[in-house]
Amino acid sequence: MKKLIFVLLLWICKNSYCQNGYSVHYSFTFFKSVNIPVKGVPTDVPNDLESADRLVFNDSFSLYYRIADVKDPLRKKTVFDKIIHHAVLYSRPDNRLYHEVAWPPGKRKYLVYDTAKNENWVFGDGTKEIAGYTCKQALLVNEKNDSTLVWYTTEINVPFGPELFAGFPGLVLEVYNQQRHTHWLATKIEKGNYSVVIPGKAIICSRKEYLEKKGGSGRKILGQ
Repeated sequence: MKKLIFVLLLWICKNSYCQNGYSVHYSFTFFKSVNIPVKGVPTDVPNDLESADRLVFNDSFSLYYRIADVKDPLRKKTVFDKIIHHAVLYSRPDNRLYHEVAWPPGKRKYLVYDTAKNENWVFGDGTKEIAGYTCKQALLVNEKNDSTLVWYTTEINVPFGPELFAGFPGLVLEVYNQQRHTHWLATKIEKGNYSVVIPGKAIICSRKEYLEKKGGSGRKILGQ
């Protein structure tokens, strides 16, 4: 039964051209404090790292990726027919996030999925305008007192956003993440017809299955 549902999902993906699709351009900044070491980041890089990110979506699916990692796939009508390094696919029908994992080396790529997190966000009354859209705020403070501030717009009523920030009451246009020293800001929003598909050659499995294949000691997936 699960196999049948997944085949149906793939068929929907491959045939999901949408007249109401969008492409969102984000400026991304990683703030590297000179006083606070950040795990996994070389010590000789500049204090701030910047890049251009993009989110492409239709009614059912969104794809987030970093343009610096690939030739921009929006040159084609079909997006994500091939694996994109560090890309995150969000499936609205089943509330799943799919993340590329480069393991094992030299083998076929894995797409590991997990259910989008349901964090204890506090939704505030404040508003601000981003890229011509009125946005509302949501705040999350973790056990280490690190805060994440999200600005989303209900004027584009989809639960999509950059990287792992999915499931909000509207499109996420700005994120401040204190714990990870990161900031996304939407700079341009364009309408278009996009078909977001799952790569046919990828090995798709759950996070639990992936960790079992790696002996239970694999790296963290999807921020877990």
